[in-house]
Amino acid sequence: ILRRQKVVVIVGLVLCIIGWVAVFQMPDVYQAETKVYIDMRSFLDELLVGIAVEERDARTEFIELAQAGLTNRTTVEKIARATDLDLTSNTLQEKESVLGGILSRISVRTEGGRNSNQLVLAYQDSNPRVAQIAVETLLNSLIETSLGSSQAETQRSEVFVERQITQYEARLTESERQLSAFKREH
Repeated sequence: ILRRQKVVVIVGLVLCIIGWVAVFQMPDVYQAETKVYIDMRSFLDELLVGIAVEERDARTEFIELAQAGLTNRTTVEKIARATDLDLTSNTLQEKESVLGGILSRISVRTEGGRNSNQLVLAYQDSNPRVAQIAVETLLNSLIETSLGSSQAETQRSEVFVERQITQYEARLTESERQLSAFKREH
């Protein structure tokens, strides 16, 4: 029995040493991520309550737009410039390879279930500073996009309100005309 124990200990020790060497050979991978709460309430949605029916899932639409916007070429190039990864490429082919690598390390997903309003932006790299800068760039791009869409939504809301006012004025004028016609008859 003592001999079996020695064999088991030696085999275990050899496996541990092999495992440690394998782990030390693996490159370090750092992931930076940020969680963003998306407020899906909008001025236009509040105006539409009880007035009009607009069939769209604003949350899904926003998340799809965010994912497309954060993984487009412009954003990837911003990350390359911010992290100086664009300086490592001399030819067009190398630049495309760098941009493809950046794109493959970007992750944009929702967290907390199907109806969650949390968006997680993440980036993985062997350099922790590069990962942090990339996530900051992603977040800034999302904020810029959101501000632009907020301004567009405000303009849409103003147009919608003006149309509604015009329609209600027309209805009111028609109702007043019908009321005066009714009073003349009776």
